[in-house]
Amino acid sequence: MAITKEFIAFLKHPVLIEPDVLTFLQSIKLIIKGIVFYIFLSIGYILLIALLSLIGLDLPELPAAKMSKIYRSVIIAPVIEELIFRLPLRNFYKNVFVLGGLFLYIVLKKLIPVPLAAIFGLVSMVLPYFPKLAGRLEININNFVKQYYVGVFYFFAFSFGIAHITNLLNISSETYLSLLVYLINPLAVGLFFAFVRIKYKNGILYAIILHSLTNLLHYLPAFF
Repeated sequence: MAITKEFIAFLKHPVLIEPDVLTFLQSIKLIIKGIVFYIFLSIGYILLIALLSLIGLDLPELPAAKMSKIYRSVIIAPVIEELIFRLPLRNFYKNVFVLGGLFLYIVLKKLIPVPLAAIFGLVSMVLPYFPKLAGRLEININNFVKQYYVGVFYFFAFSFGIAHITNLLNISSETYLSLLVYLINPLAVGLFFAFVRIKYKNGILYAIILHSLTNLLHYLPAFF
């Protein structure tokens, strides 16, 4: 697919580009291509796991998809994870405050009433819109991010992959090396979502939709 070639070319040197604006029909095609890309990626990953299992590599266990967690996996997790790991890839100065507000809410809701924690989080998100905090500081930070964008891009991509280690079960000292194998799938998926985020106008929305649909695929066997 052409999108796969564009994705691979982009990974060689990630850079902020003018985003493409898609029509509704083009948006549907993008989502379909994204799902097809994920399916082929998953097939390749499964074959790799099968091969490594045959040669005796001790792989960590993945939890079974439980229907009781489908709401969290298909709706909550894609939104939160895309806001954390993909939103700051554009308009870094303002969007990093969104990231900070999310973390602040997550921490404070365990210490104070949830509505109050939400208020503190929202206040943090709107701070960059105050005139005294914008201006020169915003320009300097955004210019710095553009200068070192490759590092910023891959930092968020690898952070997304590493964060998914918490999904594993039965991690022992013998499986530490095999964690690198497990990271292949979330890292590749995260890189693709990041590409979509940067490549297209409203890319964060496309990334959330693709993230949600690819997570939903894990629950399909339960419906049959």
